[in-house]
Amino acid sequence: MQYVLLLVIGAITSIVLALVAWRYRSAPGAVALAVLMLAIAGWSLAYAQELVSPALSTKIFWARIEYIGITLVPPAWLVFAIQYTGRTQWVTRRNLALLALEPLLVWILTWTYPTHHLFWSSISLDMSGSMPAWSATYGIAFWMHTAYAYLFLLVGTLLMAQAFLRSPHLYRGQALVMLLAVMTPWLGNALYIFGLNPLPDLDLTPLTFTVTGMILSWGVFRFRLLDIVPVARDAIIESMSDGVVVLDEQNRIVDINPSACAIFESQAHLLIGQSVGRILAHRPDLLERYLHVFEAREDFVLDDGIRQRNFDLRISPLRDRQGRMTGRLVVLRDITELKQFEQDLYQAKEAAESANRAKSTLLANMSHELRTPLNAVIGYSELLCEEVRELGYTDLLPDLKKIQSAGEHLLALISDILDLSKIEAGKMDLFLETFDVTTLIDDVVMHIRPLAAKNGNRLDVQMEAVPAAMYADATKVRQILLNLLSNATKFTEHGTITFHVTTRLLRPMDEGDRGAKAPLMLNTEPVSFQKAAPDQPPAMILFTIRDTGIGIPAVQMRQLFQAFTQGDSSTTRKYGGTGLGLALSAHLCQLMGGTISVESVVGEGSTFVVRLPLRVNETHAESDASMIAEVQ
Repeated sequence: MQYVLLLVIGAITSIVLALVAWRYRSAPGAVALAVLMLAIAGWSLAYAQELVSPALSTKIFWARIEYIGITLVPPAWLVFAIQYTGRTQWVTRRNLALLALEPLLVWILTWTYPTHHLFWSSISLDMSGSMPAWSATYGIAFWMHTAYAYLFLLVGTLLMAQAFLRSPHLYRGQALVMLLAVMTPWLGNALYIFGLNPLPDLDLTPLTFTVTGMILSWGVFRFRLLDIVPVARDAIIESMSDGVVVLDEQNRIVDINPSACAIFESQAHLLIGQSVGRILAHRPDLLERYLHVFEAREDFVLDDGIRQRNFDLRISPLRDRQGRMTGRLVVLRDITELKQFEQDLYQAKEAAESANRAKSTLLANMSHELRTPLNAVIGYSELLCEEVRELGYTDLLPDLKKIQSAGEHLLALISDILDLSKIEAGKMDLFLETFDVTTLIDDVVMHIRPLAAKNGNRLDVQMEAVPAAMYADATKVRQILLNLLSNATKFTEHGTITFHVTTRLLRPMDEGDRGAKAPLMLNTEPVSFQKAAPDQPPAMILFTIRDTGIGIPAVQMRQLFQAFTQGDSSTTRKYGGTGLGLALSAHLCQLMGGTISVESVVGEGSTFVVRLPLRVNETHAESDASMIAEVQ
């Protein structure tokens, strides 16, 4: 009866372990382990029932039930070993179906044995012992099943033994637990089948599986059997392109992957166990720098005399479950190509910036040479127009006007390019002066009204608390306003252009200025350009140009202030222009310490807001020009 109690305890242990394995069913082998433990539990419980049954027919019934668990144990163990050692690709539905054929055949043979006697040749009841027991003469089907089961157990055991031999120190405890667990039933079953059992009346195999369950339970909790599996190491670390080296407390190599072996141009069996100091004896600088470093992330260079390689080095400490330092993990990533790419990219950047600076300097210095011929063309065309009128050849006037208009357009285009180039080269000078704001606005409006009327637009000018004077570059302010108002009239037909001017103290933008969307700003934090008390912010003048034109798509807003950029090619074909106006206006605003922002809705129109200080600081204007040149 004590043996029956042990079987029941073993069955309960196996059921508990099956439930634990099921909790980790996402881990490799966990489901197979759960099936294995349930099979052992069923085997043990059925064998316990067989032992306590007095009648031969009842014992035979429970023996048949036992074979449900007996036939499931070998394939379950094999599947577990396959998955646990990283060969999950072998476990397919087709292969699982093939593995199920033998247990199904054995079940049929055990339940139909009286008709063929292939599994048991004869069965009798033995009453000589303390408990009634049955004995059987085994048929050919039994021995075939035994060979089949032992083959599965052998293959699974070999796989686990291979994992034990190949595993680093971290996993050897796990592999050893698995080997001990599987070897115990082998021993018990061999003693029973070959008649060497010290207890002839009892089958020790279920009891040895009880021991197996206990060993596996210990492995689950002591070595985290289902939390960390060797497949992670074999499938990931071995195939990593980065070199991985594990060092112990004595700086000896205890594990190394193929990539690291390639870096050191050696083989794993020659490196494992060697001191890292011996391997890097030719690089005392590296030993001195990293030998006692437990955490690092740096770049270093390896030079073998033939080529120079750059590596990204990462060192991390390894600790045991009690938090004690047990070694270090070293990861080496070859970044030679990346470094070369960075060097090439840097050289290309330097070359591009040098060429850009040369271009900007050239254009800035060619201002006189480019403008002088055009001024001559425009001047002579004006003189010709006057002479044609005096001589009465009025039919020539339209052609002469076209020459004059084309020259003026080309002069304006070249002036914009030269101004932009001067800004990029840091050679744009501001001519600061005090001027009347109202006079400047009237002059701008006088030039814009004919353009607005040409497209059937209405120009609405609103001035609110406009200051009497402003200290800035009047020409640059006028150029900014003309650019924005010209765009508004060009991209609006039969609509309204509103030109609003007001002043306010410098502070974060009010919601009234921003609208529902945050505007795009070239400089979002304008600084003070005049001396003011800490509690008295500097005054700013705001020029707002609002139109009801075609609007700007959101995807094009971010590149709006880039040179030579317009909405799309169709816009250029229909409305003309080069895309320089907004870029130049943005740079001029920044040069004077201001900002320019925009809001737009496609089909409803756009709103540009220019914020400039009423008094531009001369020192800041010079430093800001240098900053723009450096950025460009």
